[in-house]
Amino acid sequence: MIPAVLEPTLYTRARLPLEQAETLPRWCYTARDFYEEEIVHIFRKNWNFVGREDEIPAAGDYFTVDLCGESIIIVRNRDGRVNAFANTCRHRGTRLLSGNGRCRMITCPYHSWTFKLDGELIGTPGMEGVVGFDKADYGLIPIRLESWGGFMFITLDPNCISLLGYLGNAADTFAPYRFENMVCTRRKEYDLACNWKLYIENAMEDYHTA
Repeated sequence: MIPAVLEPTLYTRARLPLEQAETLPRWCYTARDFYEEEIVHIFRKNWNFVGREDEIPAAGDYFTVDLCGESIIIVRNRDGRVNAFANTCRHRGTRLLSGNGRCRMITCPYHSWTFKLDGELIGTPGMEGVVGFDKADYGLIPIRLESWGGFMFITLDPNCISLLGYLGNAADTFAPYRFENMVCTRRKEYDLACNWKLYIENAMEDYHTA
């Protein structure tokens, strides 16, 4: 069943040819139920940019991101591979890490369950002798992460197409820039008190091209 806010007839004017089209109805920018549908159908199903590989150059370097209310750890393991994991302990769901930094292992601040940088559970104080308990069954929950040109993306959908497939011809178009050889030297973050579409649409207007 199609949710009421997604009824196609509500968006007839917005889907007209460009010269005739109108903007989306106002509730698309204000209604909580419309935003929740965007979370389900856009952000949880597609690739989302999370950062640069050069931000975590050494083993144990990590940072955390929030995506659709899900806290996620991005960490480089001892083999040089970058992994993404749900930022929650498999025991009682405690948040494991915050912000960014470097660690030798990931240790839960609540009951000290300890995980290797590749997500393997190796320490479970107090669980000795528990019948049927196998550490191999309780490693950190992996999140799909793929990179292009040093840019890291994650998706919460295990069935999402590959990152390169998602990027289309962008990878070939920007290949001459050799982004994989570049290093981030400055990062700005903005906390915008508006619906995400207002910011994106404003930046796409021809007024800003010059």
